[in-house]
Amino acid sequence: FEVIYDGGEFEGTITLTSGKDNSQKLSNKVNIRMAPGSALAKATIYMNVEKISNVLAVKGFVWEVYGYKAGELVYEDKGDFYGINTTTNNKINIVEDYRLSEENTEFTIYLWLDGNQVSNEIIGAEFQAYIGAKTENFTGSLK
Repeated sequence: FEVIYDGGEFEGTITLTSGKDNSQKLSNKVNIRMAPGSALAKATIYMNVEKISNVLAVKGFVWEVYGYKAGELVYEDKGDFYGINTTTNNKINIVEDYRLSEENTEFTIYLWLDGNQVSNEIIGAEFQAYIGAKTENFTGSLK
């Protein structure tokens, strides 16, 4: 059983935008797959929030994730950071129970600020998080 996973860090400044303009987003890519010959598994990819200013724990601070396998969209989801804090609720599952295979899946995670929901109160706010993954064995019956 072997899972191959690589990811990176979010780095940069996010500015307010009135829509989903890619130039205003931060993004990060992670890749995940099973090693050849490994037992199959399901994976959950999560964002572990280490630092977030209270003014960012709102519906207007948005994350989106898109998963591609062999160039085809196979997964998408979105959410926000409403109510997140680093002491009691600091993990957000952004991909849940995704069935892995030996073929690589590349997930792109976007962070952006919706200017229709937040305003200048977020200037100077801080956010720090990392992307992690966990897997569970797949089970089945033999006939």
